[in-house]
Amino acid sequence: MQGKTRSRTLRTALAAGALVCSTAAWAQGTTLNVSATLQEGCEVVNSVATLSFGMFVPLESTGDRVANTGSTFQVRCTANADPKLYATGMRKLVKAGGGEIPFNLSRVSGASTDDMPMSPGEAIALTSLVKNGSPENVLVYGRIPTSSFLNMPAGSYTAEITLNLTY
Repeated sequence: MQGKTRSRTLRTALAAGALVCSTAAWAQGTTLNVSATLQEGCEVVNSVATLSFGMFVPLESTGDRVANTGSTFQVRCTANADPKLYATGMRKLVKAGGGEIPFNLSRVSGASTDDMPMSPGEAIALTSLVKNGSPENVLVYGRIPTSSFLNMPAGSYTAEITLNLTY
């Protein structure tokens, strides 16, 4: 009986091997082409940027008030993007019930002039921006000349400016 058991096991193993070899003979291959197209681009990281001149007493001795956006305005761009910035909106701080205080916006520290463009055709190139996809602080400077706030009534003054990024 031992001989019969072995021969059946051997025949079964040989038949299974034939099936394995038979399956491999029918295998076919094809080429899978994989592709991706990357585009240059930019995005504003923060949904709201802040430029705060703080609280102060409107006296001549106070001097001009200067501020910048610090890390509240961040942009990230890919390589080869050509980001440009402009700002829209009235450059006046307004108090409910009356009172307006004009201010300057600039990409130049101190904002001695109001030179931030107000249209896409005049937008300022962000040439110092590292374009590697990481967030970068983009400083926007503001200045309220002393002459703008003298004799203004006390209270809270606000403005809403839209910073526009093109690329």
